[in-house]
Amino acid sequence: MVLGGASDSSDDVLIIRQIGSAFPDPDAPFCYNLPYSNGEGVKKQLGTVADCVTSEIVPNLIFAVFYFNANTTFTPEDEDKDELITQCSITSSLQDPVDAVDGFNAMTECFNETGVLSGMGGSVQVDGLVDNTKFGTTGELRFDLTW
Repeated sequence: MVLGGASDSSDDVLIIRQIGSAFPDPDAPFCYNLPYSNGEGVKKQLGTVADCVTSEIVPNLIFAVFYFNANTTFTPEDEDKDELITQCSITSSLQDPVDAVDGFNAMTECFNETGVLSGMGGSVQVDGLVDNTKFGTTGELRFDLTW
């Protein structure tokens, strides 16, 4: 299955890139909507992502780590392509300001063996960077995630 033209390195692997900044959806305050492209991050938008936190955000302040669950729905612009819904248990680790890349202050990762809820079977893996420095004041998050 190819989701809205996203690249895949084999018949069983789908790689999607989610880049951009977003504010919480007014109708769903724990959801962020932004575009996605193929795995290389090519500028052509293939569809939209609804990234929704589905659990309490639990901090571990000793290790500067936050844990939470999220459901992510990838909706392709091409109506003939399948929608994909994933579920992930996210670990977000704050970075030392010296190591921050282009203002991203946290690394986010997830691997969930049963993380694909609809659209195809299998696991989901997320790796990337997040900037949550404006989250407390405006709710804005900035993403550069590879799925």
